[in-house]
Amino acid sequence: MNFEEPIRYLNELAGRNFDWTNKSTQRLLNGRYREKRTLEDIKKTIGYMCGQWMNTKMEKYLRPSTLFNIRNFENYYQEAIHIGNENKVKGFKEL
Repeated sequence: MNFEEPIRYLNELAGRNFDWTNKSTQRLLNGRYREKRTLEDIKKTIGYMCGQWMNTKMEKYLRPSTLFNIRNFENYYQEAIHIGNENKVKGFKEL
């Protein structure tokens, strides 16, 4: 499973420095992969949420524990594929 690429992508978009070797981060991503989410799904969600939250009070939540959490990810993913494709939110990064 690819843990490095989504975290590098998050770091690039959010200007952060999360460690892809962190076991907690890997557990969260592994859970999404077990739910049959692809790397593309994860990156699309990261891009959409960065577009939504950068330069807002929500920016501090652009972190693995929020984005990849089992309770949050599905909602964010659905927004990314439905709302993101319709509205092309400012800052949204296409894959």
